[in-house]
Amino acid sequence: TTEQKTKTLKADGHMACKRAATSFLGSVLVFPHRLTPRSVASSTGPCAIHSRALHTRCAATRNPKLQTIGTTQLHSTAQTNSESEAISLQYAVGVEAPLFYRRSLEALVPLHDFRIAGVSFEQERQDAVRGLHQRQTLMLQPEPWNVYDDKAVAIKTFSGATLGYVPRDINEQFQVQEVVFAHVTHVGANDKGIWGALLTARPQLMAASIQALPVTHAHLLTEAGLRQALGQERWAQLQGEAAARSLGRCEVTGAGPEEAQLQYIGVWRYNHPAKQVQLMRLAHVSADVALLSSLLQLDDVAEKLDSLVLLSDINGLAGMEEAEQYLEAMKQQVQELDREGWQVVL
Repeated sequence: TTEQKTKTLKADGHMACKRAATSFLGSVLVFPHRLTPRSVASSTGPCAIHSRALHTRCAATRNPKLQTIGTTQLHSTAQTNSESEAISLQYAVGVEAPLFYRRSLEALVPLHDFRIAGVSFEQERQDAVRGLHQRQTLMLQPEPWNVYDDKAVAIKTFSGATLGYVPRDINEQFQVQEVVFAHVTHVGANDKGIWGALLTARPQLMAASIQALPVTHAHLLTEAGLRQALGQERWAQLQGEAAARSLGRCEVTGAGPEEAQLQYIGVWRYNHPAKQVQLMRLAHVSADVALLSSLLQLDDVAEKLDSLVLLSDINGLAGMEEAEQYLEAMKQQVQELDREGWQVVL
């Protein structure tokens, strides 16, 4: 556990600090992220921490006792024994590093492997499936308005192409979340020349997603704006349900109030036949995840980059290129909502 590792990673001096950081962070940094080590302390020299996180934007620089050396090293300018006598897991990972908590949460949620159903229904689907590649990320979205199956879950690319559906015998498990990201593990054709693909996903685990609303309703992407629009009674009801469901932790990363600042955001469903964006519930998430969900509204370049990196790493996207493709898809969705006059239903 985090508490146990915190106790065992006590270290004094440069070499002990480096060994502790290397042994633990080596496993964490398999999934690169903008790690924010708040107090990686060593009284004798720099402690190297190799991560794309530090190449992107190291939040450790917010701490005046820390300095960056190039892009991959940190050292403490503290001179007193009390400030340099120990390094703990809490600081090595950083209480603002949601990826660490996400990976811990994923270990508790099973993966589901499944094929795409309905790939031979249309030639367009066959063409789209043939163009898939391993590790490609796809979006899964429930379609309760589907006339053939009210529990149907569509599988789409970021460009909007429908590939098929989650198999009917397991689609019940994909009704929990409004958006699930799945990853392609295999693409191929059978002896009849029909192309298909195998996917893997965690349908019970909430994804970190970008929210798209009509421009006139963009204020609903903030907690304050949504609270005001819902009114005190409705807000209290949805907030209570979210708090009970999340057990007071971030639904995306699993981080608790002692590790992250938590707040509430809306979870929206895009009802295409009715041309409505429907509020389904509130989600209890960390401030980082909430900021990411409103990525389309961000003006600060550094915040945009941080959120894009977080989006990619939490959802296991195949690099920043896929994150940018997803961002572009959500921009186009906002344009569609405005152009077709979609309504927002609370």
